[in-house]
Amino acid sequence: DSHGCVILSQVDKPETMEETIKWKKSVDDSSTFIDGGQIPCILIQNKIDLIEDQSKVEEIKQRMTTFCEKNNFVNGFVTSVKEGINVDESMKYLIDLIVDRLEKYAALGHDVFHNPNARHTIKLESNTHKKESKREDKKDCCK
Repeated sequence: DSHGCVILSQVDKPETMEETIKWKKSVDDSSTFIDGGQIPCILIQNKIDLIEDQSKVEEIKQRMTTFCEKNNFVNGFVTSVKEGINVDESMKYLIDLIVDRLEKYAALGHDVFHNPNARHTIKLESNTHKKESKREDKKDCCK
């Protein structure tokens, strides 16, 4: 009953890229978009802030583009959660893609709010009361 997927790897640990193939296969085998197709899945390589050489960043982006095409990810992004690089852009891309597919499915006369194959429904609400971390050793990005 998923509408989208984000699979994460670490740019400083190349072996995690190969692990994403297993995660993608697991998602594809166990999830179906409401229109019957695969759910859109993006690949994110995080911790790009650890790469200081811009030419290496461009090389990483090129390799990831090829990797995404070969392994059926709808797109790939390099991000830094710590620095706030490409996080919003990657999520906006995925959300826009999901909304576009839902609109196209609805335009064909389907009810996008009721999935007869759904096993359960989850209601997500934003939490307006942000809890402060009691741990002093956490980084600012994790409090």
